[in-house]
Amino acid sequence: MHIGIVQPDTASRRIEILRELLLAAGQSGAETVELMREPNGKQKLECDDGRKWHCNFSRVRNAPQIFGVVAISNETELGIDVEVWPETAADPDFLDSISTSEDASAIGSLAGLNRDAGIALWVIKEAALKCTGDVMIDPRHLTVSPFRDGIYRIGPSPLAGAPVPDVIVALLSIRALKWPETEFLCGVALPYSDRIVKTAPTNPVFAGTGWQIMALKTRTHS
Repeated sequence: MHIGIVQPDTASRRIEILRELLLAAGQSGAETVELMREPNGKQKLECDDGRKWHCNFSRVRNAPQIFGVVAISNETELGIDVEVWPETAADPDFLDSISTSEDASAIGSLAGLNRDAGIALWVIKEAALKCTGDVMIDPRHLTVSPFRDGIYRIGPSPLAGAPVPDVIVALLSIRALKWPETEFLCGVALPYSDRIVKTAPTNPVFAGTGWQIMALKTRTHS
């Protein structure tokens, strides 16, 4: 798992960062990188040698300056979402619009981080939906439960009219040295499997001068 900051978030800058991430991952033939879009809207990278990588982007519009975050993997599908994470209590109306009663344990765990638990729940659900490509699903059709330190597992809620893919989401904190007062919350979603669980992205390879990233620790249990 490799994650990079894209600023300014332009098409040409995205390609530059993708090349940097591919080289950091040991991918040769990254001089020419082509972004391909699949029928479900998800993107993949194709390198000169024909090798394909999974990738996903998120743009943060309400930051002091707009920037993007990109994640790539050569092993599995993935989804990423990043939001400004206020040091405030959750807006109850927003929380009601995205949650169900089955989310209670996750909300309690997220509230223990002393920041907006509603934004955190949104990041988890949005990353999960981007991983599966089902971004139009009502977030109330997903339930979130603590899985282990800083990682949450997604399941179907009673409102779900169709099966929900089994996904885990790891939470990461991102800070820019030039905006020390602002914290960004990043959710990275991966399909659930025993192998993925053992290598969940709690320590991704990160590319971004002037930025810091760290895995969050929450009071979770399996």
